[in-house]
Amino acid sequence: MIRSFSVLVIGVLATSLAGGFAHGQNASNKTLAASPTQGVPAFTRFAVFPVEFQGERGTRIDKATADKLDETWWQVREELADTGRFLVATKAFLQKADVFSPRGLLSTADAVILGRYVEADAIMTLRLEIRELSLHVWDASDGSLAWKSQVELHPSILIRDQVAKVARSMVREFVAAIPYHGVTLKDQLARAAVFEDGGKKFARVQVGGNTDGSATPTAIVPGQDVQWIQLQKSGLEPLFQGGAKPVVKAEGTIREVTDRVAKVEIRRALDMTAIRDGALLVVPAEAERLQKQASLKGATEKTGVDSAVVTLLATGEKGGALEPEGRRTERERDETGALATTLSILGSLAVILLLAF
Repeated sequence: MIRSFSVLVIGVLATSLAGGFAHGQNASNKTLAASPTQGVPAFTRFAVFPVEFQGERGTRIDKATADKLDETWWQVREELADTGRFLVATKAFLQKADVFSPRGLLSTADAVILGRYVEADAIMTLRLEIRELSLHVWDASDGSLAWKSQVELHPSILIRDQVAKVARSMVREFVAAIPYHGVTLKDQLARAAVFEDGGKKFARVQVGGNTDGSATPTAIVPGQDVQWIQLQKSGLEPLFQGGAKPVVKAEGTIREVTDRVAKVEIRRALDMTAIRDGALLVVPAEAERLQKQASLKGATEKTGVDSAVVTLLATGEKGGALEPEGRRTERERDETGALATTLSILGSLAVILLLAF
């Protein structure tokens, strides 16, 4: 649990822990609550906390599993950072802030105070309860839940052999559920988000993925049609799971992409003032790519098994098939038995030959 929040609040006012985020560019340092005119703010800065473990009564976690849970934190952070869309707090930064410890479910106040203390827009926590792995993402601007998922780990596979892979798959599902793919930047020369070039209006947008073949593949390329939206909260469900309604404010076309920044021509707008610093951009082609990458719905609907576990069973750590523990043991027993039978036959033949001579 979070320790002494009165101390943390004082720390928020007295301390600035800058420079603790890695990957991505141009993210805002401020965590702002949603307003009726501007909608829900973008998530650009994340803080990911270690996995909280809760076993059966009297059960203690073994060292091998504990080490794998530590590795899971690194892999989850890497999965987020590799999108190129987010700044993700480093371990050193969280340790310096004295908040790097396992966390599961958070209260509204906990999420808000933690977010302000580590200067994050969103808080991600993981919890392993017996064999159920859950992932929660909290909106640090108001402490509300943005997204959640629970996966029952495969009963025939050791927890340490599957937890990291399943967690990464859950992160991919979360990223695919985010209903926007870019955040509008303020042009340095125009000192505004919208600027003119050759008699046309443009805006620059921070996007993720690769533009030079060195990072994550992306569908954000010149020629793609895009939309600027505002997210308005519309219910009590998690923000990215039915709790927000997108409202289209403008449309445009990507003209060029350089160093993860897209130059977008504004073709028409219902409200030009909505294209501002921090405005959200939707790229339909990128949304489709992310959905396919995360394998949302498809595997689950066909098999009745969580897509994260389907992914786990499809490939092992090195890309090969990952076999359940019981099946692997049975196969090894059969192979051992066959080998023993072969050796027995060869031994009998050797005895017969000796007697013959």
